[in-house]
Amino acid sequence: MKKILFIATVQSHIMNFHIPYIKRFQKMGYEVHVATKLDLEKYRTLDKDLGTVVWKNIDFSRNPISMDLIKSYKQLDLYLKQNKFDLIHTHTPIAAFIARLVAKNNNFSPILYTAHGFHFFKGAPIQNWIIYYPLEKIASRWTDGIITMNEEDYSRAKSKFKNRRCNIYKINGIGVDLEKYTNNKDKAEKNYAKFNLKENDFVVSIIGEINKNKNQKMIIDAVEILRKKDKNIKLLIVGEGDMSKDIEKYIYDNNLDDAIQMLGFRKDIPDILNISNIIVSCSYREGLPKNLIEAMSARKPVICTNIRGNKDLVDNMENGILVDIDDVDNMANSIELLYDDKSLLETMERQSYEISTNYSLDKVICQMDKIYSEYL
Repeated sequence: MKKILFIATVQSHIMNFHIPYIKRFQKMGYEVHVATKLDLEKYRTLDKDLGTVVWKNIDFSRNPISMDLIKSYKQLDLYLKQNKFDLIHTHTPIAAFIARLVAKNNNFSPILYTAHGFHFFKGAPIQNWIIYYPLEKIASRWTDGIITMNEEDYSRAKSKFKNRRCNIYKINGIGVDLEKYTNNKDKAEKNYAKFNLKENDFVVSIIGEINKNKNQKMIIDAVEILRKKDKNIKLLIVGEGDMSKDIEKYIYDNNLDDAIQMLGFRKDIPDILNISNIIVSCSYREGLPKNLIEAMSARKPVICTNIRGNKDLVDNMENGILVDIDDVDNMANSIELLYDDKSLLETMERQSYEISTNYSLDKVICQMDKIYSEYL
């Protein structure tokens, strides 16, 4: 039987982004293997339609200087020696570097690497350039194809990483099932009650892992400004992460408990989008954020930081508003603008959906099919 191996640092990355592609290979008759750091507690029950996947635990680390990297190299090296794959598709920078090094030392080809957002980018900390740029440059020599998702990464990869072996591609993200998120106003009343909200509340939501990069404090500070202006703003913070307790304390210390809910990890994102008026992102770094595409497909305006990835999706003052990183006043003013101007809000809702159609799962699968066909 033909075999394909997907690789990523952590299992959540596979579950959040790559299930449609795993299913597609299964329908094509492939035996699909996934090598990642498994989280068996979180994913005790997998997608019932997923079928048989061979899961292999590899002790990857996100830390580029962790001693676990030696262990993960040995584990993956043994796994490649035990299995004959027709293609390896690797994701996330550290796991991808190890995978490509293992493939090189085993004379394996073809191997594809999807960059979901290079850690080095315009405005990135200098240590990111010092650590990650050389790793990507070296590993590009052992790669058959690098797949990017935004214009900045694509341009840099073409100029810095393209070589006789390595082809460079650009796709429209990982794809979103638009029908899943299309706004259904019929459910609104039930969903407001579900989240202890009222229909006259102006709901702002931020969705993603709670960590330093996602920068949730920025929107909390903006909400505080708006509440002092007597704006009826409610903020939903969706996700979990290593800064969850810090953010919870920050909300409490600023007496914003009545205005902000921390919802943790949720599977009902369509319901949350349904009752949200605006979706925000305060990130320092993004590749091409799926959560914003989901929001746009649900006809929601997006207010987000003016960074790579975000600005690929948001046309300023058309389907949302771009603000500078940590510019809390501008974030607050932008929310207030849409709070006060319902006509502008409705115009941006329509524009969001129109733009989101370029990033549908069907279109991205077609893009990936063309790339895979070059190697299989």
